[in-house]
Amino acid sequence: MALMGILVLSAYLIPYTVLTDVPKWYGSGLYWVLFALAAIFVMAWLTAEWRE
Repeated sequence: MALMGILVLSAYLIPYTVLTDVPKWYGSGLYWVLFALAAIFVMAWLTAEWRE
C-alpha cells in the first residue's frame, strides 16, 4: 500500500521538479508511460489476493 502512495507522490513531484528543465515533450511522456506501467503493476499486485 505504501508503494502506491510513493507512486502518487512521485506523480506530483517528478514532473514539477526533476522534469522542469526538460524542453522536449517526450521527457515527460516517457515518465508518464513508466508511471502508468508501474501503477498497473502495483495495483495488480495489491489486488491479486482478493477473492469473493
